[in-house]
Amino acid sequence: MVPTVDIFLEGFRPGVIERLDLGYETLSSINTGLVYCSITGFGQSGPSSQTPGHDLTYLAESGILSAATRPGQKPGIPLNALADFSAGGLLAAFGVMAALHERTSSGRGAFVDVSMYQGLLLMASHARDWIESIAEDNSWGGGLLTGEAPFYDCYLAKDERWVAVAALEPKFFRRFCSTLGLDDLTDSQNDRARWPEMRVRFSDAIGSRNSHETLALLKESDVTVAPVLSLTEAFEEAVSRGVVGDAFSLGPVPRFDAFSFPPVDRSPLPGADTCTILRNFGFSALEIREFLSDGVVEQAES
Repeated sequence: MVPTVDIFLEGFRPGVIERLDLGYETLSSINTGLVYCSITGFGQSGPSSQTPGHDLTYLAESGILSAATRPGQKPGIPLNALADFSAGGLLAAFGVMAALHERTSSGRGAFVDVSMYQGLLLMASHARDWIESIAEDNSWGGGLLTGEAPFYDCYLAKDERWVAVAALEPKFFRRFCSTLGLDDLTDSQNDRARWPEMRVRFSDAIGSRNSHETLALLKESDVTVAPVLSLTEAFEEAVSRGVVGDAFSLGPVPRFDAFSFPPVDRSPLPGADTCTILRNFGFSALEIREFLSDGVVEQAES
């Protein structure tokens, strides 16, 4: 298989794949154009390369978890979309595409070393720049976009539903205050001495109505607000907007005007196409059965 493939992807801890005799040096000697991508927690080298981890622990060590937590509160546990899928999966896809593009001119493949921890640091690097320029640490709710500002926060409505408010720009802030009947605050957005008062009054105003009433009022005034939806509600809303055909056929994202892909009802199960792929590589039915019985590969049940 190795001589004809373009990409090899693995996610073992550094050293494991080499012990299986499937490391980059071995495979690239067979296929010099191979783009070999390794996704790990902390990269192939360094003092933490052998440290185990998961999305939550990478978020903790990158500082992002503290930036999403208020002082004195227990850090929330977000969906594993940041480290696993963004800092890991998306950066891996970006690196692989870059290596494939470079191969068109050099003819050589490349080793793509993706660290989820380093990817998170990259995504948070702008916050570090802010700290250095204005000496404001965004950790523990201490930044403009991490909870300190009352006009960039979430508030509980009368029906126990949360409303997200992101009235950052002055025009949105003024509309937000005016719509809620708080005209005396419209020119005080940057007066930090009034922020505690604002938070209380915003909370009281939004808490006096059901969420759909508040959202309808504010959206009519073109204010940047949104309901805090559950995952189920979010996909149902996407379906109602026509963004997807049903709750399982979102992709492809991004979309392209030059070409299109056939719709997919839902992502295939891991191993759903194992036998088909092996047949395409020329393995016989007997060989495939042996692979399955020996546990070399798995075929998902349809």
